[in-house]
Amino acid sequence: MNLQVTVTEFIFFLIAGMLLFLAAVVGQYRDKRAGRPLTLLLFLLGWWAIGYGRELTFHDLAPILFWVRLEYVAIVFVPVSWLYFVLQYGGYSTRAVYRLIAISVIIPVIALVGVWTNDFHHLFYKQIFLQNVEPFTLFKPVYGPLFWLDILYNYAMLIAGMLVTLRMWVNSQGLQRKRLALIFAGALIPVLANIPTLLQIELPFHLHWTPVTFSL
Repeated sequence: MNLQVTVTEFIFFLIAGMLLFLAAVVGQYRDKRAGRPLTLLLFLLGWWAIGYGRELTFHDLAPILFWVRLEYVAIVFVPVSWLYFVLQYGGYSTRAVYRLIAISVIIPVIALVGVWTNDFHHLFYKQIFLQNVEPFTLFKPVYGPLFWLDILYNYAMLIAGMLVTLRMWVNSQGLQRKRLALIFAGALIPVLANIPTLLQIELPFHLHWTPVTFSL
């Protein structure tokens, strides 16, 4: 295996290990406010990083597509988990939050099913290509309508969470205000980092850095 591929996989595995370790630590406080959604969010991000690290090690479509599909088990639920975390952190009614999240997972579940069954309808990916960018073989699909529906929905969830965070920041003071500013920045960076990927703008090393920016 090429050294650069090995190093890149190690970096993503290291990031995944950090996220999963944090998930385990936070999980010990899951009964505290926002403990459960933060544990879930960290776990999903770790899963995503592992999947992407493995995806980059292959050069044939079948294993690459397999890991892409596994990544989507996490990807589709990250925005909802983010909103879940923000609402619980803000002290909103637990019952109301649970009802909202139960409804909010409908589109992600549909998108996930669409990813795994795309060969039958091509609604998520119209076409799938592989781009050889030494030393990597990159997954380069032509996106279908279900993909764009999922993207619009994911950005709606992320922006909704950011607006709730911004509202709490306006009404807070001192240390809490600083924490909310960090939470807001922690969501804004990956949102901006993902835009070049959606527009298929080439980034350094031609890689998808969203899982890395979420770990910041």
